[in-house]
Amino acid sequence: MKEYILVVDDEKSLRRFLEIFLEKEGYEVDTAASLEEAEKAIERNVYDLVLTDLRMAGEDDGLKVLRAAIHKNPSTEVVVMTAFAEHKTAVEAMKLGAYDYVDKEALNLGADTITKPFDLGQMRDFIKKAIARKETADIRSRELREEVLEKSSYEGIVGRCEAMLKIFEMIERVAPTNANVMILGDSGTGKELVAKALHSRSERREYPFLPINCAAIP
Repeated sequence: MKEYILVVDDEKSLRRFLEIFLEKEGYEVDTAASLEEAEKAIERNVYDLVLTDLRMAGEDDGLKVLRAAIHKNPSTEVVVMTAFAEHKTAVEAMKLGAYDYVDKEALNLGADTITKPFDLGQMRDFIKKAIARKETADIRSRELREEVLEKSSYEGIVGRCEAMLKIFEMIERVAPTNANVMILGDSGTGKELVAKALHSRSERREYPFLPINCAAIP
């Protein structure tokens, strides 16, 4: 089965270029010219990879595409492209779960950067790495679901409905990263349990988990 990719960019020529290139590489490709088109496509389909421009119509719509894609399917990989030297926004995208970001201008940001005009070899390798990560995440997701269905719990959190499984998958996605995580919820909904699960699945698991009651701090 072909991997399914969504390309989101308001620049028609680049969007078409990427569509042709990726189809020649053997991928199934959809395109969207705006945030609205992207959201509709994400709602209809499940993509292996979303390749989105950061800025469209002067707005940081790429971040909204990113959020929509991961909300629909936590294992979808997202690569953010930007022609703007806005490292802070690109880093924010990575913290939200983007696989990485590529730069559309000649900005020397590191080995994973692709300049404009794109080096097709680099683009090919970049996409392959993101797809490979997606495949690994899918395997882990299946294992996680089997584990939860067997034990009816995950890291001490009881639940096996689809909503809880999505939370567990998000924990698996975020835990290995260095992203700051804000957990929101009413009192008694299990925020500390989620925090403990994140700690348990992270590279810091060998270090103590230290809960702090902020309300008790004078």
